[in-house]
Amino acid sequence: SNYPDYYELWIDGILVSTDNYTRGGNILYSLDNYTYILGNHSVYIWAVGLDGKVGSMTAEFLVYSSSSTFITVNKLEVNDFLSVGNYINFTIFSAYPNYYELWIDGVLVSTDNFSSESYILYSLDNYTSILGMHSVYIWAISLDGKIGTMTVEFEILSLPNDIIINIIKLDNYEYNSTGNELQFSITSQYPNYYMISIDTILLFVDNYSEGELNVFSIDNYEIGVHNLTIWLTELDGKEAKIEAVFTVYSKAEVDSPDPLIFDPPITAFIFSGILIFIPGMFILISYINQQKIKSFLPSKKSKISVKNYFKKPNK
Repeated sequence: SNYPDYYELWIDGILVSTDNYTRGGNILYSLDNYTYILGNHSVYIWAVGLDGKVGSMTAEFLVYSSSSTFITVNKLEVNDFLSVGNYINFTIFSAYPNYYELWIDGVLVSTDNFSSESYILYSLDNYTSILGMHSVYIWAISLDGKIGTMTVEFEILSLPNDIIINIIKLDNYEYNSTGNELQFSITSQYPNYYMISIDTILLFVDNYSEGELNVFSIDNYEIGVHNLTIWLTELDGKEAKIEAVFTVYSKAEVDSPDPLIFDPPITAFIFSGILIFIPGMFILISYINQQKIKSFLPSKKSKISVKNYFKKPNK
């Protein structure tokens, strides 16, 4: 312009600079603030001279990225049910790191910024109490808008284990006597709780510990045979059940009670869901996951009256 005055510089429709100018002078303006915004950007320059003459120029520039964002799982360390020290280790590669999201079983469990090629660890111990398959979804975005994803799965299994119900004491007893007890212990990898019922009536529910002696009173039952059931479950969902009977007798019915029926203890095992029995004395195997222990009423000795064998002499 023969009569320089001032100019305006607009980028993406926003006035970013205005100043006086000189004829033929170079004007510089940095565009670095726009390199983090991908795509086309518009530039509009407007200038006016002292004589009122106006000049304008329109241009565009493109900010682009040729990078990619991808994720690798370095290690997925998962052990058995209720174990500890389980984790996922993954790395995100990106020329323009930003942040990631970690989802497990459809729930967002972690989000954070990341550095390219660094190791990211997340503990999976909270999931070892839940048997079955678990899904892991990793989503990451870079500053250039490039997205990377990764999906993996892990499975929590319980260790093969034997559930052992060991009946240590279960005696027949005389009516109205006291101190009669059921004593038993349970061997289990993942102890949870057990239930005791007698004659189909639920009487007791409690947690149990590995190898602990459990004592339960069986006093105050009527004369006759009574059915006892012990049912238990493990934290991994496995179940076991043992059935036994005990007899309450009247002293008037017998001369002397039989010896204790369960002198050797009776043990019930589970192998892969099938109950197998090692009997102490009387045993009757029924069906999968169940055991019945047979008890008998004390034997009655026959009584012979002398009167039946000696006739009175004839008068």
